[in-house]
Formats: sequence, C-alpha cells, structure tokens
Amino acid sequence: MPFLNWNSEYQTGIKPIDFEHRKLVELINEIHERISRQDEKCNVEDCLGQIHATISAHFALEEKVMLEMKFEHYELHKAEHEVLLDWVVEIIEDFEDEDGISGEMLEAQLRKWFIDHVQNSDPGTL
Repeated sequence: MPFLNWNSEYQTGIKPIDFEHRKLVELINEIHERISRQDEKCNVEDCLGQIHATISAHFALEEKVMLEMKFEHYELHKAEHEVLLDWVVEIIEDFEDEDGISGEMLEAQLRKWFIDHVQNSDPGTL
C-alpha cells in the first residue's frame, strides 16, 4: 500500500505540472519503501538526490508557467519556492547526519511538504 496516495485534488489541469506531481508522489513512496525495507542509508540517500533534483526542476517549470501566465504574485511565489527548497535540503541533510532525523520523520516531512505545496501553495497560482 502506498505511503502517499495520488489524489485528484493534487491536479492543476496543467499536464506537465500534474506529471511532475505524480512523479513526486512516486519518489516519496519509493523513499518510504526503502525505509520500510531497512535499505542501507546510502540507497535512501540516492533516492533523496532524485527527489531534490525533481523538486528543483518542478519549481523551475512552475515558475516558467507563472511567467507565461503573467501571474501577478510571481516574485512572492518564487521566493516561497526558494524557502521550500531550502527546507527540503535541510531535512535531507538532517537525515544524512548521524544524529539527525529518523527515516520515519523524513518520509513524514516529505509527505507533509508535498501536500502543503499542492493544496496550499499551487492553487490560485496555476
């Protein structure tokens, strides 16, 4: 059973963004699977590298779409993306630290980030 189920509420109606949202759900579920299987930490960290790259690319795509749509609050939303990306980097670094957060906390934080992003940040901007 997936850790994070795809929900139609996550759709924006913009196919490339919806595709990336689905990819992020898949990656969060992959991290959950690796943690549940008690994979070596380096295997989880590899997946974290993928999720960081995907989030970075996703934000760049959203910003491109917002510019094309002449979104009034582009600068504010872009700044929000930068804060969120910094936060993702922090939780990844916390996981990589020997005394950092647990795998369970990591996956919970990633799920919270994703849901907050698509339900609270994206609506009204895309």
